[in-house]
Amino acid sequence: MTRGDSAVFNLDLLDADGNPFALQSGDVLTFTVKKTTSDKDALIQKNVTDAIVLKPSDTSGLAYGRYVYDLQLTRANGYVETIITPSTFIVGEEVTF
Repeated sequence: MTRGDSAVFNLDLLDADGNPFALQSGDVLTFTVKKTTSDKDALIQKNVTDAIVLKPSDTSGLAYGRYVYDLQLTRANGYVETIITPSTFIVGEEVTF
């Protein structure tokens, strides 16, 4: 995405049978961006529901380049699953500030 822009990434979650998955009370989906998977501190971390919504302030302080992100589900009963395993998140250059 372009640094400093807004973005909305809609999530269509499916269960193991391919049916729509609905979060239950107490379930948490966490979107996290780091420079590398071994970094302790997250650069962006948000609890989300059916979409990942990024505001300009979420990326405006980041250097242009490649980062990693994942999406983790933590169920109310303690079950944890990484829905999107570590993947590339690119912060692209901007011309208009």
